[in-house]
Amino acid sequence: MLLSIPAEITRSEYISPFTVRLLERLQDAAFLLDDRGYFIYANPAACDLLNSSMQEIMAINVKDLPLVSFTQIWSAQQSQVSQPLCFTDRYSKPTGDEVAVEITMIYEQDRDRKYRCPIVHQLDVNTGKNILTQDESILPNTPHLAGVFQFIEENYARSISLKDVAGAMGYCPSYLTDLVRRCTGQTVNYWIIKRRIALACSLLRETDRSVNQIALETGYQNEGHFFRQFRQHCGTTPLAWRKSQQIRVVS
Repeated sequence: MLLSIPAEITRSEYISPFTVRLLERLQDAAFLLDDRGYFIYANPAACDLLNSSMQEIMAINVKDLPLVSFTQIWSAQQSQVSQPLCFTDRYSKPTGDEVAVEITMIYEQDRDRKYRCPIVHQLDVNTGKNILTQDESILPNTPHLAGVFQFIEENYARSISLKDVAGAMGYCPSYLTDLVRRCTGQTVNYWIIKRRIALACSLLRETDRSVNQIALETGYQNEGHFFRQFRQHCGTTPLAWRKSQQIRVVS
């Protein structure tokens, strides 16, 4: 149990109910902190991680967290108020044991205020790797977006859109777009297309299926749409790309 320390802090009632609901949906521990390092909000997973109530967490400063490197990184990033950051750290449990964690720092704006939002994901105790590592390296390995990319991986060959992904995650499309863009630098639609094009390239290189067949197998309803997106991502047509791969193999 964390010890409460006196602090003049902003209370969680300043956070909109919408933001609270979104953070509560995360399986990983998520916090909101002000620019002084005081906690404004902690979701249920964060309370479980620290074995403390939200009231107890709100009475401490970031320097009191049982993380080895977080305080130093926090101080070093004070001037970079809008750049997402991802790093690994060690978390000291109340039992004295240490576990590896991955921390993703993003920045949230709620009403007229901006907050830092560290999201803490526990890594596999044996390998030190992300427990939710994606099978496909094409998609980002971002712990708190694992559900998003798992849904894309399982459904990209169907005609899915941003709306389908957001609905499956319980988010509104605009929020999910903003969250994914801030964490990966790209949109949800970009990652759907990138995953489809990756499979298309594999099928073009390793099979003799027609472009129309490949378009249907990779989630496109018509060859023309597939042709345009393939050219945008690969700089050439599907047939020209296939031919270039065959020439490369022969040479």
